[in-house]
Amino acid sequence: MRALFAILSIEASRRVTFPDPACTPTANPKRIETVSLFEKPPEEFPFSADVKSRPAHYQIKSCPSDWGSILIVAGMWALVGSFLTLLIIGTVVVESLGLGAYEPLVSIGIVVVFLACVVWYYLPELLDNMRTVDVTIADDEVSVRVTSPLGEKSWSDPLSVYQGVAQLDHGMQDLGGSKAIIGSVVLKHPDPKKSVPLTIRAQKDLGKKTVKRFAEQLGVPALEGIGDDSGDKALPEGTLLVNTRQSLILKLFYWGCVIVAVGLGMVTGYKVFFDGGDPALLSLPLVFGVTAWLLRMYSSIYVTAMREWQGEIWLRCDAISNYEYRFKPGEINMASRNEGKSSYVSRQQVHTPYITMGVKGRKLPFILDLQGDYVNEKEVYRLARRR
Repeated sequence: MRALFAILSIEASRRVTFPDPACTPTANPKRIETVSLFEKPPEEFPFSADVKSRPAHYQIKSCPSDWGSILIVAGMWALVGSFLTLLIIGTVVVESLGLGAYEPLVSIGIVVVFLACVVWYYLPELLDNMRTVDVTIADDEVSVRVTSPLGEKSWSDPLSVYQGVAQLDHGMQDLGGSKAIIGSVVLKHPDPKKSVPLTIRAQKDLGKKTVKRFAEQLGVPALEGIGDDSGDKALPEGTLLVNTRQSLILKLFYWGCVIVAVGLGMVTGYKVFFDGGDPALLSLPLVFGVTAWLLRMYSSIYVTAMREWQGEIWLRCDAISNYEYRFKPGEINMASRNEGKSSYVSRQQVHTPYITMGVKGRKLPFILDLQGDYVNEKEVYRLARRR
């Protein structure tokens, strides 16, 4: 126990002020919106359009999802979720409003609403399996036709309306039985829904040369920066990692454990000390309290932002507490990818890849979650080899 507190105190002494706003990975005035034609890799992956000569015509089909897995998960939600919704919400509504005479109708209504929510959530992914996009790029016009079970949509705009060629990052996505960080190069339109993908592949295989090549072939500007998948900003030069969504999950889990520990502590404490309950009840809040404490320690090595700037690495671990570090690139002495695979039900697998990154003088490695908003995995490995 003392050793763990000693490690935390050493790490806290190395905290520095993360440059703001100049070095904050999400601060940059350039806006590059995300492409919206596909939310996942296409059927042909890696995909690359041939636009050397015009008119250039190409077609993109969505990558088929695992229908079986989707239907199984949706079915479990429909059955288990409907029962729990009926049991919890239905009972509360009937009893609180005195609707005993109408209980069957209320119960059926609540279940129907819940099932509609399940269908609304999963239906778009199933329909996306049957979507096809036809793109035609002429000398002076870009035309797109999107065909799906919901109908056909088409539009066209002058090529002069497009702002240029941009690189986007779409984060970690499924590729069959594996996962990879996916990126794209798009012909960027002021309306992100009209941005046209030119190539979609692993993010590590893209770069400024790819952007420049497509820009020269189409006769439009090459845009700087890499657009993040939220569509809000372009990431500044040197950004290595941005992780807000996954860190939010860690934060919510931590505070959930804290709230449950405090709540159970009050209830079980009253039962044990005032009602003569079994002292073993106190183990329940203790379990959640210890879990929250371990999550807090884990947050000190769980990276939420990382950037190479002015010859140094600026790194933040602030999912729960505000840990910030600064060190030279040469101090990175190890970067190893871990797939984090485990089976939980039949063929279903949990796949949470991450990088453990060692830094000179540190006993514990940093954790770089590859499911974060943006991770430049290739550059992290290069820095580890550069020492």
